[in-house]
Amino acid sequence: IAFTAATGPRDVKITTSASTMVPAAGFTVLDLLPSDDGGSALAMVALDPGSYASSTAGLSNTLSSGFSCLPWSLNGADSTYRIHLEAGEVLSAALLQPEPADGALALLATCGDPTSAVACADSTLIGETEVLSYVAPSAGDYFLVVDSYVSSVGGASASPFSLDVAIHVQPLRPGWILPG
Repeated sequence: IAFTAATGPRDVKITTSASTMVPAAGFTVLDLLPSDDGGSALAMVALDPGSYASSTAGLSNTLSSGFSCLPWSLNGADSTYRIHLEAGEVLSAALLQPEPADGALALLATCGDPTSAVACADSTLIGETEVLSYVAPSAGDYFLVVDSYVSSVGGASASPFSLDVAIHVQPLRPGWILPG
């Protein structure tokens, strides 16, 4: 999805050499309001699975260091979103920010507390996708932090980002089923 894509529903057309198929439900590009801190995240509705577009423009660097799963600081503007997970659900979040931004993701168990980070994603370089995956051990609200940094200007990025959120349940694999 292009960063400049307008929000709203989209149709998907799948064309092969033999046929063309248009599924009944394509996808929707959703607009995601920036949320500067945990208080804002708590006041907003929890994120549902979907494709979102937003920006960290005008936001502060509320959370920067002390993340339990990162040995370095995230020194750019950040936005926080609440996500509700049931026990055993798998959260997959993919963040893409165009160059020159370098995005990062952190999932907090406690709003605004970087030491409560249960998962982090900050292993790619400028303009590349960060992917965070987490299996919830118990039901509750978690807080997804989108951090944006531009090293060439030494701080917050005003560039837009896309965030894809998926929540699913792992398939059951009982140990008592034997082949044959």
